[in-house]
Amino acid sequence: MKRGTRVNKETLIIPSLALIVLLSFWLINGGNVCTIVFGEVDGKITYYRYWCNMTLKIQGDVSDLKGLNEVMMFPNTSRQTVFLKEAKYVINGKEILKKHISTDEDSNTILVFDVPLNYLKNGTVINIFFDVLIVQRNMPKDNISLNNFYNVSLEEIPHQLVNAYAGNKSTWIISDEIYTLSRKLADKSTSIFEILNAFSKWIEDNIPYPLNQSIRNMIGPQYPDETYRWKIGDCDDTSILFITMCRAVGVPSFLQLGCIPQLDMSWHVIVMHNGNYIHKSRGVGWHAWSMVYIPKLGWIPVDLTYFSGAYFNVANQSSLIYIKSPLGIRPKIKYSAYFIANPIIYANFSTLRYVDDARAWEQAMIDGRLKYTCTEELEVLNSINMRSVRRVPIPWEIPVALCIVFLAILFGMYFKLKRERERHEGSITDYRSYTGQILTILACTS
Repeated sequence: MKRGTRVNKETLIIPSLALIVLLSFWLINGGNVCTIVFGEVDGKITYYRYWCNMTLKIQGDVSDLKGLNEVMMFPNTSRQTVFLKEAKYVINGKEILKKHISTDEDSNTILVFDVPLNYLKNGTVINIFFDVLIVQRNMPKDNISLNNFYNVSLEEIPHQLVNAYAGNKSTWIISDEIYTLSRKLADKSTSIFEILNAFSKWIEDNIPYPLNQSIRNMIGPQYPDETYRWKIGDCDDTSILFITMCRAVGVPSFLQLGCIPQLDMSWHVIVMHNGNYIHKSRGVGWHAWSMVYIPKLGWIPVDLTYFSGAYFNVANQSSLIYIKSPLGIRPKIKYSAYFIANPIIYANFSTLRYVDDARAWEQAMIDGRLKYTCTEELEVLNSINMRSVRRVPIPWEIPVALCIVFLAILFGMYFKLKRERERHEGSITDYRSYTGQILTILACTS
């Protein structure tokens, strides 16, 4: 009878220790079990919802079009995390359920629907809808030092990057006109700063920006030679021309696209090509810029159309402006949209396939073979200033699960020691030394 009483007293050790564990969580977290304490974090976290609804009506032969069964998605990067909430692909009222995530040659994220090719024929109507949650860590506005930019030369660029992102290639053709212009502007200099500054200055003096997109020949991006000859270009066009000039002299570069939140913007509608192109958007400002490799700095953005400190000269036509920088190329990097507007990164392009595919789709709309309707919206759900947040909420199940695991370990130790004690019933080990073993093991594990 006394022995049974003694075991019951020993059993009280387990819940007592569990209570100590719970109280420890409570005290460490300032009275809130469901938080984790971090050191002070600089920056801002913003939660966005982006949704897009597209309708494609096939009105002729579209066998030349690529990507009719694909949707390019916002990728996960060091500055953003993307969650796909919903994606639907419906052909003539029938939903295609089978899909998978893939990547293209530039590692862009592609959502591919397994659509039989014989479905994509004249008279087919395709409805595509997707909805994503984007968690973005805003970039500090003064995030880059350009001190090393002014004294680096072409010889310092790694050869593997030159081979991959520079030179005249079949995937990014450099015409004789642009090659000659680039070499002339570089003027035998090996200073990357001087070369890029000369390219930037030539474009801002010679390529005006269209305030009204209808005055451009195309909705989509232009080839670099078209921008050079037509002497007009928006963010895509000037960036592609700048990249081509960089590649002509051996400076690695590629095109990056992103979405700049414009949350105060009302619905904006563009209708072109006899109604075969209809685009409605709110809160979405699509933008493009160049990414250039600079030794000692890495890949940096160069934005010729969106940067702080710009001033504007109106061209002969009131709908054309020259975007000028009195301080040269420096603000086009340090105070570019990449840093001051926090764009949501969408895609990278190291080939002119971006222009090829967009041109093919647009030509199908011009010919009347395809009718394209797109409605998209970006909205902010929440914003947290991480400078003042030191406690990040976590699900209550996490500390509870940790307690359960800890209790399981304690029970295992208890019954193991109990069995050992029973095997040595006749030994000199008494209750106090037995309890001392438990406390010693706990002290070692803590």
